[in-house]
Amino acid sequence: MGLLTPEKTRDFIRLIQDQVPNIDRALLAVHFHNDLGLAVANTLAGIAEGANVVQCTVNGIGERAGNASLEEVVMALTMHQDQYRRHHRIDTTTLFPLCQLVAELTGITIPRMKPIGGANVFATEAGIHQDGLLKNPDTYLPFRPEAVGAGEIQLVLGRHSGRRAVAHRLQCLAIPFNEELLAGIVEHLKQLPKGTVVTDDLLRTLVSH
Repeated sequence: MGLLTPEKTRDFIRLIQDQVPNIDRALLAVHFHNDLGLAVANTLAGIAEGANVVQCTVNGIGERAGNASLEEVVMALTMHQDQYRRHHRIDTTTLFPLCQLVAELTGITIPRMKPIGGANVFATEAGIHQDGLLKNPDTYLPFRPEAVGAGEIQLVLGRHSGRRAVAHRLQCLAIPFNEELLAGIVEHLKQLPKGTVVTDDLLRTLVSH
């Protein structure tokens, strides 16, 4: 019911394995709720201890705080094969579209910061992150968008953006610029109200002025 921690999950499963006669003749399933935000962590702990069946839901939807999120469990297993040594037959490139489809059909929106399917997962405004992503996406991402079927990395322009991200966006828009213009735009961005997102139209307006 969402109460356990990964450590207690491990101990609970070991207790079952040690004290239930002929447990090796049964498939052991785990089913966790997310009341403490530990459903996925507990699921992975169960898998590590030999659980055969994982019960989870897309986007973690379910009663109260929801259930273990299928897409998060799948990506954790995919990226940590060396640790869990479990294989699955799920095409990870379908995960992001699946999350969007389930949200649309159920009417349950996905929080922006939800792993895998959230709108913010592949978006960043911080200048140092943007610079790193432009040099090599693997510096600031655990996996690239295409691994889960998501769109491109979004370099959101705002007050925290740096010169490299602004220059990159100007190049994408085929807007000519020099270092003086670039410095002026970056300085103007730093004066924007918190939370302001610079659209392409606003960026063009800044250039024209």
